[in-house]
Amino acid sequence: MIKRHPFLFLSASPEFALESYAVRAVNYVLKPISSDKLFSILDELVEQIEAEKNEDAIIVKSTEGIQKILISSLVFVEVIGRNVLYHLLSGRVIECIESFSSACDSLLKFNCFIKPHRSYLVNMQYIEAIHHNQITLRTLSTIPIVQGKTKDIKAQYLAYQMEGND
Repeated sequence: MIKRHPFLFLSASPEFALESYAVRAVNYVLKPISSDKLFSILDELVEQIEAEKNEDAIIVKSTEGIQKILISSLVFVEVIGRNVLYHLLSGRVIECIESFSSACDSLLKFNCFIKPHRSYLVNMQYIEAIHHNQITLRTLSTIPIVQGKTKDIKAQYLAYQMEGND
């Protein structure tokens, strides 16, 4: 994956503004520009770069090669046979041949994950509802809850929500 650097255009001419989108410019600013406006734009750009740099992620070895998975885009993880499947918000599924316990070790470090079943990890950011024996996610996927564990799962989810998480 190629790391892109942000482009910011400062120009006296508006004629190339549309073309700036072809190189994914973050902004096209017409001169003259006040120092306040310029500093505001640059501050916003620095915040965007810092947010991307600091976002939590894990690195996995998938059947397609080494991949970075952002925690914010990971809805749930399941194990089927010897394969661990990472289900992303986009609908994409990243398949890895690794132990599920290794995936659990990596993900349970983040306070947003719970393990409602021996074969699943769920990102609590995406929980829509918790029923007697299953979790419904915003993606409409349903995840089973081990019998007798529903009360504990609800308590963990409530604690997560009380911490001010999404």
